[in-house]
Amino acid sequence: DGHDMIAALRPLSARDWVLVASVDARDIATATARDLAWLLAGAVLLLMSAALLRLWRQQRRLPEMALYAAIAHGSDSIIFAKDREGRYRLFNDAAARAFGLDPAQVLGRDDRAVMPPERAAEAMAEDRQVMAEGSRLSRSASWPDAEGRLRHYHLVKGPLRDDAGRVVGVFGAMRDVTDTHRLQRDFENSVRLRSTLLQQTQDGVVVMDADGCVIECNPAFAAMIGRAPDQTLGLSVADWDPGYPPQRIRQRVARGAASYPAFETRFVRP
Repeated sequence: DGHDMIAALRPLSARDWVLVASVDARDIATATARDLAWLLAGAVLLLMSAALLRLWRQQRRLPEMALYAAIAHGSDSIIFAKDREGRYRLFNDAAARAFGLDPAQVLGRDDRAVMPPERAAEAMAEDRQVMAEGSRLSRSASWPDAEGRLRHYHLVKGPLRDDAGRVVGVFGAMRDVTDTHRLQRDFENSVRLRSTLLQQTQDGVVVMDADGCVIECNPAFAAMIGRAPDQTLGLSVADWDPGYPPQRIRQRVARGAASYPAFETRFVRP
């Protein structure tokens, strides 16, 4: 009928006959188009399913992310997060107050928007190390606040990972320990002052425990009883005054420091 056909021929060996199998080319084109349409529809459906799955996962995580953001912004500690290029993705309210910056000035930019170039380079190098090693870092840090007063912090950094466990950035938290640092410094100063006074005073000073044994004394006291300072630890009054009963010291201590009376003792040098 004038239509194109696709045929296959095979001669039969026993006779002068030929076996012919043919099909209308239009049928092949129609079937191919129909199958292709199904294949395209399936591909589109697969892409739509993947997109919907990603959207569903994102929608599911929105409340969780909002909760994390609320915690971060309500914290007194500085909390931040950066992507792999070092750009800030989170810069909480405490960070804004500490650095005297509006978060809008920081988000999407790197450390050079927050600190001087040299210090920014050090911070970004440290971030790259944390991401490369995939481990947390903890150290002390000092930084002037918005009013120029030096503040001391305990800094923790760690790798930021996605759902598949891939490192996609770095997170950090800085807790202000300025008051603790000041107390530690005052304590160390008082210890040094006390030690200086004990070492330099000409009066003998001795500290004894509840059993009347020496736990500390200065060089002047050690010289009074004729011993080196390192030979005095653990001695009792009876060791330099054999006539003084050890139980008398314990009785005096038992009455408490407020009623602890002065007493006299003699020194017998070894």
